[in-house]
Amino acid sequence: MATKGGSVYFFMSEKFTRIINDNVYGAVPLTEAEWEVINTPIFQRLRRIRQLGLSSYVFPTAEHTRFSHSLGVLFIMGKITELLHQKGILNEDDVRKLRMASLLHDVGHYPLSHVGEAVFMRIQFEEEQVIRKKSSVSDENDLTKAGRRYRVKSVSHERVGAAIITRHHNHKIANILKKHRFDPVELAKIINGEHEDNIIYNQLMHSSLDADRLDYLLRDATHTGVRYGLVDFDYLVRHLEIGEEKDTQGNPVKVIGVSQKATHVLEHYLTARYFLYSQVIFHKTVVAFEILARALMYYASKNEMLDGEWFRNYDDIVENINTAKFLRFNDHLFFRLLHDSRLRKDRQIRLIAEMLLKRRRPKMIKEVKSLIRTSENRYAPEFISFRTLLDKHLTAVAEKASVKPKWLFYHEIPLSFENISPYLNISETLSEEDKKEAARIIAKDGTAKLLIEDQNSVIHHLAALKLVILRLYCLNTSKAACGRVLEETEAMLL
Repeated sequence: MATKGGSVYFFMSEKFTRIINDNVYGAVPLTEAEWEVINTPIFQRLRRIRQLGLSSYVFPTAEHTRFSHSLGVLFIMGKITELLHQKGILNEDDVRKLRMASLLHDVGHYPLSHVGEAVFMRIQFEEEQVIRKKSSVSDENDLTKAGRRYRVKSVSHERVGAAIITRHHNHKIANILKKHRFDPVELAKIINGEHEDNIIYNQLMHSSLDADRLDYLLRDATHTGVRYGLVDFDYLVRHLEIGEEKDTQGNPVKVIGVSQKATHVLEHYLTARYFLYSQVIFHKTVVAFEILARALMYYASKNEMLDGEWFRNYDDIVENINTAKFLRFNDHLFFRLLHDSRLRKDRQIRLIAEMLLKRRRPKMIKEVKSLIRTSENRYAPEFISFRTLLDKHLTAVAEKASVKPKWLFYHEIPLSFENISPYLNISETLSEEDKKEAARIIAKDGTAKLLIEDQNSVIHHLAALKLVILRLYCLNTSKAACGRVLEETEAMLL
């Protein structure tokens, strides 16, 4: 996997002592501290977590892991920080901290990556609903709930990673960081994009131009075999600049962006990312299998007989970070669940497990899309009718089609080029969190401007649009059953 390097000097104070070969970038040089962290059991756990969840069910070569992705993010961060160091923007200490944070940014990931993360976000959301005494009663069945988006940042994989770095004792990371003069608390803040003193740290880890997104675009495109990720990465990195803008209080702050002459490459990057999501991440079959996986993981978390192997919630995970149980919390454990007799006592979970084991995909019955302006949210009439049917009359559809209501589930996907509409009043309505994420261009005079504010940029116009996709699926894959569901769905939409 690695060879000893020739003691190449790294910004004078540290040396690259190892090299790992990567299929995307070639040689990835490492310092001794980085090498020691990589060889801890808790980092090696990332070898057993797939980067793209169950995308390999559709794209067979998408078997790459969070381990290789983490090395890729380190490589890109190395390129970016080397450039910014040469420009006098970052010092040596900045560089070493950002490199280490990039290496550790995914150390807390869940099984099947964002598939598992979504499950524990749902669990946390439901627990908070109970605490707030809010009703969680819904007509949605378990599979539809499994496909919903639960944005609960407090249990994100970055939070798990922060807990590993700051509370970790048995698996050496804390000792390694201390030995090499790193502050674990500061690294955790950088990973979570919450560094109080340096917004550049946060943007290099959490923004449209962060090292994480740059790597997964290139790596995921390479391993899925699609061509959407073929962006001129070197040109983009070479034209990174630091500019200045005003915060919400009118104070000048330093921000990262690309020079104005590289606007076209930034536009290409954002459109490539859009198409990677639309054609790979949210592929209809990938989504269907991942919803099944989420449902099975959720059921495992609620099954008391699995307490010794699976986790109940985020708190349970954090309490066990220093144990062998957490090291086993990976994709291999998930696939063992598919054979677990304790879960198979539930008939629907048994069916889901069989479908995942045999790659028997749920059938997509109907898909409706609506391209809307984000400032208006005016959906096409067909879309509104379909959503109303799914929300209120899906049980009736199932009964008329003579299929079990719990076999039908639906999923909604919003897709946009940027999370921010160009028609928002940026100075008044845009939060600091949103501004941190947005792509910027840096003018010759050093002033920074959000790309979406540039009316001559194609992204200004594309960001005004959002594509919303609504899909209805059925677990019963027989042509006769699916045909009846489609027939009844179309009849009720008339």
